[in-house]
Amino acid sequence: MDHRQPRPPLDLESSFTTRFRMICEPICARGRQTDQPSRSTDQLRVVIGHKTELIDLRRSGWERAMGDLTLHWSPRSPFVRKVMVAAHELGLTDRLTLRRTVVQMTKPNPDLLPDNPLSKIPTLVLADGSALIDSGVICEYLDSLAGGGVIIPATGPERWSELSRHALATGFLDLLILWRNERNKPTERQTADWLSSFATKASASLARFESEAGPIAPGPLSLSGIALGCCLSYLDFRFTDLDWRAGHPKLAQWHDAFRQRPSAIATEVRDDG
Repeated sequence: MDHRQPRPPLDLESSFTTRFRMICEPICARGRQTDQPSRSTDQLRVVIGHKTELIDLRRSGWERAMGDLTLHWSPRSPFVRKVMVAAHELGLTDRLTLRRTVVQMTKPNPDLLPDNPLSKIPTLVLADGSALIDSGVICEYLDSLAGGGVIIPATGPERWSELSRHALATGFLDLLILWRNERNKPTERQTADWLSSFATKASASLARFESEAGPIAPGPLSLSGIALGCCLSYLDFRFTDLDWRAGHPKLAQWHDAFRQRPSAIATEVRDDG
């Protein structure tokens, strides 16, 4: 006769919470319950044997507590969008927990400073509590998780060419943000030479991208392509008075194709106030 006691029913939510805390204990130790309700998925589907259960993530108090990597995130940041597009292209979005983080040039975010002393996003917190900063570094890390050499060539001249194109697109994005900051100043505080310099560099950058534009190759988008797509979308978002497509037909066509990719649709920039 079997005298073993029957096993108690499995508490799926408790099991999930325990596993999440084991994986992300350094993050959980610093975590806070979000002030705003999550705008993302509130339920997680778990299959055990032939049984499917839905776990209500809202009851655990964690915003999108589904991944072992926590990304300080904003829906308006083009640099955060680079990381999100890369995650979609690499099939790694399920590894990310998105933490809404507000940053301002004039007001450092005290909750972000322990992870990034510069108070800048994106910042990626790993399962052991260490943090990666800079969108390019984070994208390269995600590429390594996907096996390496997917969105960035692993070796050879192609790698350096790709990194150089990525640096140009990222530098262009930096320029646009500085340009916008200057344009947003009261007229009497604007520096005419700076505005002229920004406009000249933007024109030269668009001309370079126009000369290199072509069809998007099959497969995951390259890192430089991700950066360029986010850059051009930022032009549309923040520089509505600039008709950058005029005189750049090949680049405009390239960007139209970028905007139709699932990764771009899923990460489209929005102004949530």
